[in-house]
Amino acid sequence: MASGTWGVVTQWQRSEAQRVQAEANEFRALQNEYAADMRAASEAIERGDLAEGRRLLRRHDGSEESRLKPGDAMQGFEWPFLMHRAQGHELAVLAGHESTVCSFAVSSDNLLAASGAMDSSLRIWHINSRAEHARIPITTVGWFVAFARDGPHLMAPISNGKVALFEIETRTPIRQWPGDRVLCAKQSPGLSCPPRLLGPTRRRGIFQSGTTGQGTRNRLCH
Repeated sequence: MASGTWGVVTQWQRSEAQRVQAEANEFRALQNEYAADMRAASEAIERGDLAEGRRLLRRHDGSEESRLKPGDAMQGFEWPFLMHRAQGHELAVLAGHESTVCSFAVSSDNLLAASGAMDSSLRIWHINSRAEHARIPITTVGWFVAFARDGPHLMAPISNGKVALFEIETRTPIRQWPGDRVLCAKQSPGLSCPPRLLGPTRRRGIFQSGTTGQGTRNRLCH
């Protein structure tokens, strides 16, 4: 009887020691992960990617999105310091793109904003409500977006080698022009006139005009 009891006690002690060791190993792993994420968050903030910095920090805040259980957060002084830096001076976040945003523009009446991204889409936003107004699919990267002077039209890449003028309400292109690797555009007077399309050619320091195909040195997009 005594030997049986001792065997049970020994087994319990062994199980308890294993449990304690497993918890210690898990805690050390979380500490290492915390240190790595703090380093990565700091680097993201330094390069201006505040959203990525906040995402990494929130993995360790004990919230529902966190890797930790509520109450188990292990933030040191660096966590609130980095979180404060990651807030920036943002007034609002327009969320929806599935990949890196490459361009952004605001209409002349300050009512709409447009964004282009690597997810092959253009998005139009209501500035006051922060709600998505329209989504325009394209077959290339949205390297640039530019509102036309009359307001309801948007210039942007539509495919490799082509730039289009879109009607915002119908989400359809009403004009198209050739443009190789265009990075920005400046509208000419009148919708029927080709815009000035600027982008790098293979020759360093030269920008291509989408209207003539000729190069112009040291031109900037204003």
